[in-house]
Amino acid sequence: FSSACLSQTKVYAGTSRGIAVFDEQFNLLNQYLSEDAVSDVSVGTDGSIWAATSNGLVKLNSSGKLVKRLNTTNSIFASNRLFSITYISNKEIWVSTENGLYKYNSEIDKVEWLKCNSYQGDGFYGYILSTSIGNDKRLWVCHSFGVSVFNTDLNYYKNYQYAGHPDSLSHRLPTVFYNDSKNRK
Repeated sequence: FSSACLSQTKVYAGTSRGIAVFDEQFNLLNQYLSEDAVSDVSVGTDGSIWAATSNGLVKLNSSGKLVKRLNTTNSIFASNRLFSITYISNKEIWVSTENGLYKYNSEIDKVEWLKCNSYQGDGFYGYILSTSIGNDKRLWVCHSFGVSVFNTDLNYYKNYQYAGHPDSLSHRLPTVFYNDSKNRK
């Protein structure tokens, strides 16, 4: 799967062959990372372009030049296959993978694997497919067994389980979140 994001007058789309950049009339302006499958794209407050790829987390400058690539060879990522990113600031970039949820702080160049407290166990279940942040700083997490809500300030989460579980959702494999104009999921 892939996604697109809007930044000022440009649309950045993740594709099986990199990032495609379009103007408001959907004219193709540029293509970046043509050797990578890009599953998610986000644009930082400084204009940098962040991508979740089949070969790790990538940061490009606003002109599309490679600034940094983090993967299994130079970070604690357990897999190069990344599914999504949620950019909050240069200090807080959430990365979802087939091996869990990570937080990257680009100001100190540190990747952390998420370990948090819950009455339901020591981590999120299965593949982490996507994340979305609410105005209340709670991180909504889609994973292979449902949805979890993570309080980033308290380092605490709650799971909403698959069908049949008392806290169940009707669909067992949610894959994406959408924030509407009222910041509802």
